[in-house]
Amino acid sequence: NLSKLRETMKFKSGDEFISSLVSEYCPEPVVSSSIRLDTYYKKAHSMFHQALDFVKQGNDAQSYIYLMRYAQLIMQLQNHNNYNLKQYEKEKNLNKRRLNNAITKLEELKPKLVKSYNDEIKKEKEQKEKEQILLENDDNNDEIETEEKDEIITAPKEEEEEEEEEK
Repeated sequence: NLSKLRETMKFKSGDEFISSLVSEYCPEPVVSSSIRLDTYYKKAHSMFHQALDFVKQGNDAQSYIYLMRYAQLIMQLQNHNNYNLKQYEKEKNLNKRRLNNAITKLEELKPKLVKSYNDEIKKEKEQKEKEQILLENDDNNDEIETEEKDEIITAPKEEEEEEEEEK
């Protein structure tokens, strides 16, 4: 899915790529007080653990996306009518700690993703330059071959003319 994004959307920089990841894959969550807060905490728990799985796999882009989604959800939960109820205090504190960890990891991942994308852009640019040089060399070789063929074609005519003059 991310490779599609990279292929279809060429970005000028890694920062632009990160912004696109967030806008494309991390829409602002809508928290409704008509939905139980437990439901949101279960979703947050699931998202956090999915993010950890991606971190363990070394999948930086997916890790970034899931950690960002998690962080956004936890931040939005503060708007829920039941957020400050005593019964949710334990979950609230747990998720505050996790949110701090998520933010720390996001701050760690962002420069890695930016560098990775910028390196990819650099490699692509170098590859295009190599291809251009090869094309130019091919064109030069074609010109040389054409000149050589012209010389081969004209050389016998000149020899024939010299032979006729000798006669």
